[in-house]
Amino acid sequence: MNYILPLALGMSVSMAVLTRNLQGRESRSSFQTEDTEFVKNAMEGGMAEVMFGNLALEQSTAEPVRKFAEMLVSEHQKANNELEKMVKKKNYANLPSGPSASAKEEHKRIGNLSGAEFDKAFAKYMVEEHEKTISVFLRQIESGKDKQLKTWAGKTLPTLQKHLEQAKNLVEILNA
Repeated sequence: MNYILPLALGMSVSMAVLTRNLQGRESRSSFQTEDTEFVKNAMEGGMAEVMFGNLALEQSTAEPVRKFAEMLVSEHQKANNELEKMVKKKNYANLPSGPSASAKEEHKRIGNLSGAEFDKAFAKYMVEEHEKTISVFLRQIESGKDKQLKTWAGKTLPTLQKHLEQAKNLVEILNA
C-alpha cells in the first residue's frame, strides 16, 4: 500500500507534463503556421516588387516612374535580404523561390504594354499591391507570434507606407 500513493502521484505528474508538452506543440504548430504565412506573403511580395521595379527600369521612359522603380528595387531587395537571412536561421520550411503566380501573370500583362499605358498600369498596380502588403504587415504586427518577425515587420512598415504614398503620387502625375 505504501507504494501506491507515490505511483499514483508519479502518474499524475507524468500526465501533467505530457499534457503541457502536447499543448506546447500545438501552440508552436499554430505559431509556425501564422508566422510562416506572413513570411511567404512578405517574401513573395518583396520579390514581386523587385521584379516589377526592374520591368519599369527596362520599359519606362518617364523619369518619375524610373526613379520610383530604382527605389523599389533597392529598398525591397534590402528588405528581402534581411527577411531571408532571418528566416533561414529559424529554419522556416517551404520558403517561396519567387513571386506568386498572380504576380507573374500581372507582370506579363503589364510587360506587354508600352509608353504611357505601361506607366499608368505599373503605377496603379504598385498602389494596389502596397495596400495589400501593408495589411499583411499590420496583421503580423498585431497578431504574429514570432517577436523577431513582428519587430522586422514594424521596422519595414514605414518604408511600405512611403512606397504607397509615392505610388499614389505617381498615379496622379501620370493621370494629370
